[in-house]
Amino acid sequence: MASDDPGLNSNGIQIASSEWSDGSAWAPSIEKKNGKYYFYYCGNVKEEYTSVYGEGKAIGVAVADSPTGPYTASDAPIVYLSMMSSYLSDFSGQVIDPSVFTDDDGTSYLFFGNGSAAYAVLSDDMLSVSTSTLRLISILTDFRESIVVFKVDSTYYFTWSCDDTGSEDYHVNYGTATRITPLISSNKTFSYVSYKGTLIEKDTDSDILGTGHQPILYRSDIGKCYITYGRFYTPLGQVGGNYSYHRETCIGEVTVGSSSLTATATQEGITGLCPDGHETTIEYTYPTCAEDGYITISCSGGEYANVITADKATEFAAYGHTYAQTVIEAGCEEDGFTVYTCTRCGDTYSMDYINATGHMFVYDETEESCFKYTCSNCGEVQEKQRKSFTQCGMLNMSTLRLIRQISTTAHTLNCIRTE
Repeated sequence: MASDDPGLNSNGIQIASSEWSDGSAWAPSIEKKNGKYYFYYCGNVKEEYTSVYGEGKAIGVAVADSPTGPYTASDAPIVYLSMMSSYLSDFSGQVIDPSVFTDDDGTSYLFFGNGSAAYAVLSDDMLSVSTSTLRLISILTDFRESIVVFKVDSTYYFTWSCDDTGSEDYHVNYGTATRITPLISSNKTFSYVSYKGTLIEKDTDSDILGTGHQPILYRSDIGKCYITYGRFYTPLGQVGGNYSYHRETCIGEVTVGSSSLTATATQEGITGLCPDGHETTIEYTYPTCAEDGYITISCSGGEYANVITADKATEFAAYGHTYAQTVIEAGCEEDGFTVYTCTRCGDTYSMDYINATGHMFVYDETEESCFKYTCSNCGEVQEKQRKSFTQCGMLNMSTLRLIRQISTTAHTLNCIRTE
């Protein structure tokens, strides 16, 4: 958002530019209505716009004909701090975490807030809010952020996140209400939510931590309710930095009772997401060092199947080899080299060869080892002919031949002398 031309995304779709914002595009929400898709996002107000919209965060909207875009963003935010100061002065905190609920009569409400929770009625074109309908929501036990509302029959379910996104205790609470507007229309506070308890929370035994920020989908056509939420990427320590920066998105099923909700965070996820209501099977082919993994989703009806590849699920991309090196020193007779071994999969290769050094023999002059030469590099001992026969009292073949020659010459001389 800090750029006038953010470029294309990985699918070649133009990324929308937000004129008034320069970053912090947190926790967006999308709503389909009037045959279009409305993308609500928060962002940091540029300094040159703070005199109009106030400092800090604000909420904007972008619209598209398809959920995948391209989107066109409005030139101005639709909810911002100076608006809250003018029309709902008791609101404190940040204008972030937008979510939309559309009631049975077609009225759409924009919920938002961190520190304080609030809502307003959206215009028919979904591109602005009616400031006269801004309401502060009170009595949300341990409210921190991310208020999401849905309806089952005549009961409104309010859900919200508690604690901090960087805490392993981040969790979701919920409550119910039988109405969504104050009894007295001029009342600026909505205080009709009855607290029920915690909907989803950490499970340290299963290494599930920091469960919060919860879009919820209720499908009345099949009587199913689903919750998505973020949590820490565990086991901890695989990535550096603040744990809240490295979250994984999860989905689970919510059981809707009589004015009650039940959900459990798991490592397995869910089944039953087929658009036709058939039971689904999700299979994971995990990545290796060299090959991408993928997710295969199929339904029992045989009419729906989908393969999610690593270009869509980036966590399934091949993670590459991590090599450790071992240096094999060159010997007298064998070459040296460096062995590279992957610490993940054991793949290995060698390179950086160094020629064998050859032996460096040193002659031992002592009488006891007059036949021995010892390599100063490796200690190998080789036996050689003695340097001379006088050193050890034994005769070699050269010496014997010399003695015969001398003896023969002496005998000849004696014969001549006699004659």
